Amino acid sequence: MSAVAPPLDLRDAFAQAGQGQVFRFWEQLSAAERAALIAQAREIDLAELARLTSSLLKGGSASAVDLADLEPAPYEALPENGGDASAWAQARAAGEEARRPGGRLHRGGRAGHAPGV
Repeated sequence: MSAVAPPLDLRDAFAQAGQGQVFRFWEQLSAAERAALIAQAREIDLAELARLTSSLLKGGSASAVDLADLEPAPYEALPENGGDASAWAQARAAGEEARRPGGRLHRGGRAGHAPGV
């Protein structure tokens, strides 16, 4: 990793996907923050993002989506913020399982949907 700029392949891929702003504040990040940003950016499926943007936003189908009943997603508060430590640990384990090869996300599940939800 260059101390001056993000990896060229990653920066170019995000720029071509119209997401170049991801690296806008690169110079202000510490080395650890840069490493974390690179790791997170490499996890993003830019082709899927382009497909969703095209089909949901640019294709005009977004107007057909009825959001009248939209409510915040359920969440489990962190234990230090009054949440149940056991429930938090269970939710975290489910999320980690989903991200593992062979886990729910890798078998066609959707992010944010725990098994059985």
